[in-house]
Amino acid sequence: AKGDHWARAAEWLARACDLVAPADVSLVSEIHFGGLEETAESCRGLMDLVCRKNYGVIHDAGNMYIAGTDFGRESVRMLGGGLRHVHVKDEEALEPGVTDAEAFQVGARLYRHRLLGQGAVDHRPVLLELKERGYDGFLSVEYHGPGDRLAAARHDLAYLRTLVANLN
Repeated sequence: AKGDHWARAAEWLARACDLVAPADVSLVSEIHFGGLEETAESCRGLMDLVCRKNYGVIHDAGNMYIAGTDFGRESVRMLGGGLRHVHVKDEEALEPGVTDAEAFQVGARLYRHRLLGQGAVDHRPVLLELKERGYDGFLSVEYHGPGDRLAAARHDLAYLRTLVANLN
């Protein structure tokens, strides 16, 4: 993205924030690979450009893992009060040459959606930082992989509850 892309995005986001402000509504952008906001740094920069109290970010460590950027404690610190919501999902990069019918491609790499605790995304540092900061918002579990959705939801909920209960 070039400077004018950032300026244009900030202008339109600020306008949207102003439109919804009378309804006491906030707008949030999800950190996502392949877009303007794929790192904590880029989100912080855009939040500073938008400069509205009702604009914030959804932290998504899974997307940040795919983007190849830090998704740990420092990413939470950088977002500060602009962090409004947290997505929790697990992903796994596949080794070159591995084929998998469930894989998806981002750039030159292949990835696979995994149940929490079965991939490469360690959410513990994020959750520790959120706890230390007194975060009392929601954690939304995302799962886009194959299989029984109800079984996946049960697994991920149990895993997340255990993880949160054992933070210290």
